[in-house]
Amino acid sequence: MFKQCVTLHKSWFSILLLAFFIGACAAPPTAEEDKSLPVLPTLPTEEEDVLAPPALVVPEEEVNPIEESSGQQSPQELLEAGNAAEVAGDLESALGYYDLAIQTAPEYPEAYYTRARLFADLAQPLLAIEDYNRAIELQPQWALAFYGRGVAYFNAGDGQQAVLDLSEAIRIDPTIAEAYRDRAIVERGLYLPESVIADLQVYLALAPDAEDRPDIEALIGELEDEILRLEVSTEGLPFFDDFSDNLASWFDSTVPELGEVGEGKLDSGGYRITVDDDRFAIWARTGASFTDIAINVDATKVGGDDDNFYGVICRYQNIENFYALLVSSDGFYGIAKRLDGGSLEAFRGGLEPSDVINKGSGTNRIRAVCAQSTIKLYVNDVLLMQVTDSSIPFGDVAMIAGTYDVPGTDILFDNWQVEAALPTD
Repeated sequence: MFKQCVTLHKSWFSILLLAFFIGACAAPPTAEEDKSLPVLPTLPTEEEDVLAPPALVVPEEEVNPIEESSGQQSPQELLEAGNAAEVAGDLESALGYYDLAIQTAPEYPEAYYTRARLFADLAQPLLAIEDYNRAIELQPQWALAFYGRGVAYFNAGDGQQAVLDLSEAIRIDPTIAEAYRDRAIVERGLYLPESVIADLQVYLALAPDAEDRPDIEALIGELEDEILRLEVSTEGLPFFDDFSDNLASWFDSTVPELGEVGEGKLDSGGYRITVDDDRFAIWARTGASFTDIAINVDATKVGGDDDNFYGVICRYQNIENFYALLVSSDGFYGIAKRLDGGSLEAFRGGLEPSDVINKGSGTNRIRAVCAQSTIKLYVNDVLLMQVTDSSIPFGDVAMIAGTYDVPGTDILFDNWQVEAALPTD
């Protein structure tokens, strides 16, 4: 559990991360005409997945052999010298040997493959991709080159291309165990739980003595539980909940770590978030991960002051990376982003007023589209705001409610629905 306070202009700001399904944060006191968003404190974040580049392995058959030129090292000798320098930790010399090998034999695919692997080790995935491209051009059926390029694409932030390359590596050589494991990691981010489980099971079959076997088995169990939990879906939707029960395992409790500050629970035929402290917020998450989706939910103020905020969160990767699409009971709206622990920044500098929003205790139908680089906020079937941003490509979804100066915000959410979406939706 984390609890932290920092001074924000004229107010204090508190924040809490509860295990997996609920978080709490504060917002600064503001006058009705001032709906600026707070600067959030920086908290420890979960370590992000980074795929390791493939080990230095070349095809068993000699690829494009080049005879040693008189009076100079052959390309293979240069690669061996570079590998020895790598093992010794002299990466600069290693890179020099690989550069020279390519200069000596520009049609030698192993040289590009080897340098690509080093670039991947140096966290230079784009340079690695360039060299893997050349290696594949020279040796189109080299499974390990596709595998390496897939890893590089993932580390460069292109999950879909990573899946394509890892799949091609598996097609060419279905015995590369790590390709199944790494494709599962990528697919986990794309929210394909059945595919993830299948790949992880193949990985364990091909590598029965893998050191990470306990972790992989635990992940398979989590995914199977997640599939069961999300089977509350109806009509083919990725996620639907009318809150008639708690099959989706929403958080259902008060927030004991900070005292009687609020709670989130199934109540009154919906999911109810009550915030009993000032400058505070609570959000409840599904515990899943999605890419291109639209969130639809009905939200009604049950109690508290109109100077509040509530809405939905999409692409929540951790407490420091997410989008928030918000409205208030006094008629304001906005889209905000938090990236890498920085400020929660509204795309237009703050929340803006709109007559489309039902004020007071009126129900508002909120629709949030997070598809590719398009983020849209609809309220009561009217598009109020659209922004373009590709900083956060996937993540969890959540409901959120919070207070400014006056505690007691009480919001009832109902008819929660997540569906696949395109930027045009």
